[in-house]
Amino acid sequence: MLDMEGGLAISENIYILYCVTHKTEQVQRVLRRQGFVSYIPRMEKYLRSIDKIVDDVVMFPGYLFVESDLDQTDFTRSIRQMNDEKNGIIRELKEQGVSALTEEEKEFYHILFDDHYLLKMSYGYREGSRTLVYSGPLLQLRNDITKVDRKNGVAYLKQQFMHRNIQAGLLETKEINF
Repeated sequence: MLDMEGGLAISENIYILYCVTHKTEQVQRVLRRQGFVSYIPRMEKYLRSIDKIVDDVVMFPGYLFVESDLDQTDFTRSIRQMNDEKNGIIRELKEQGVSALTEEEKEFYHILFDDHYLLKMSYGYREGSRTLVYSGPLLQLRNDITKVDRKNGVAYLKQQFMHRNIQAGLLETKEINF
């Protein structure tokens, strides 16, 4: 879903379904036929073994994000009514009374992902013992970086998903390249 500026629009609710990993895309197709906007967040990542940036790395294997203006009760009811078509859904992620992403979490994902739900590569350069980000989505989140794995081109953010720090691609360059 796009907003007027061409970026991701923030839906009223974003729910997360945990699926059998190899059936996630099948569940996504079923939800799309039902009229739901759903996506599997992916990221660009540098693969040292082939010295190339790839853009098809699934960020959270087995998890499907679903945008909906339905409230929690109606969304859960819609999922249950899918009968056999929902084969592959293990459960809807819920915490005590809350299953949709919070406004803060939605804004965070809005910053991370482009309009194809892809986390693009960020770029930075080394200054002393720090990596300074000069372009990409991590530019807005540079204060949230807790660790940089220079060798593998990955930054770890303080935000977590399922009790693990979120990773984002971050390549260091010798100089700033705009």
